[in-house]
Amino acid sequence: MDPKSNGKVSVVCLVYIMIDNCIGTIIGTAVSLIIKPGVGVTVNDDIITNSDVMETEDIFADLLRYIVELFEQLYIYQHICVV
Repeated sequence: MDPKSNGKVSVVCLVYIMIDNCIGTIIGTAVSLIIKPGVGVTVNDDIITNSDVMETEDIFADLLRYIVELFEQLYIYQHICVV
């Protein structure tokens, strides 16, 4: 393909993606304005305590632990299926 037609295809693709994202955004905003999620929900403040709040370090530690467990399970499964 020549560079001129490549540029036209790229512009058409970019415009399509932008229009598609705008349509999705408009539909999502309209639906959320119609449904009004969260209206009528009451939160009991007695249930929420400071100990329930997760710190960033806890989140990354859990993520790392789950990744290690996943690789361990895959390693065990691989050896069971091969043998």
